[in-house]
Amino acid sequence: MLPNEANDKRSAERFPPLTISVTDHRQLEAIALKSLLGDPRNAGALLNEVDRADVVDDDIVGKDVVGIGDLVGYRDDATGERYLARLVDRADNVAQEDTLSVLSSLGAALIGLRVGQSILWSDRLGSERLYTVLSVNQSDARTLP
Repeated sequence: MLPNEANDKRSAERFPPLTISVTDHRQLEAIALKSLLGDPRNAGALLNEVDRADVVDDDIVGKDVVGIGDLVGYRDDATGERYLARLVDRADNVAQEDTLSVLSSLGAALIGLRVGQSILWSDRLGSERLYTVLSVNQSDARTLP
């Protein structure tokens, strides 16, 4: 692989295309803005992801796109470990081990990705990790008319 090709691949992993529904976009933006003073690092990361996402009508978001309330299967590509977690809107909704707040570093990284997409993301300690979305099981809230 040529140096420019390696940089292009790394850039694509760092900034993969994102898709977010209009409803999720409004909710995510409100959550991030409300949390900006108390948790600026995670709120800022979430705002960055929300701002660069392609926002589409709720009824045309693909079933393979990670949204609020969805059960997400993902892999830490460095370790090969697989995880399953429900993406929730706020940290105070993280009542169980298998929930992940959109205000967490990993939650912000996964929102808007499609099955098969990967993202290179800095964890809270500053280490970069590559995560790949393996599955999305949408919540009833996203599939109701």
